[in-house]
Amino acid sequence: MPILRDATTYTLALSDFTNSGGDEYTMFADGHGTTRELDAQVVLEYIQQLGTVTPVVGQRIRAVTGN
Repeated sequence: MPILRDATTYTLALSDFTNSGGDEYTMFADGHGTTRELDAQVVLEYIQQLGTVTPVVGQRIRAVTGN
């Protein structure tokens, strides 16, 4: 269903990147968006609350050798 062009106000949660028009979502970079909290600040505060972060690689990265 398309969004009607009427007086309705919609609230969206977007990343800073998308809100500033990243990945060609230029319709969001029209100055009407409001940034309440920057992504980097939210992540920083979360990590500070955790105290210690222990990253693990797991099985996501694999060495590739040529033939």
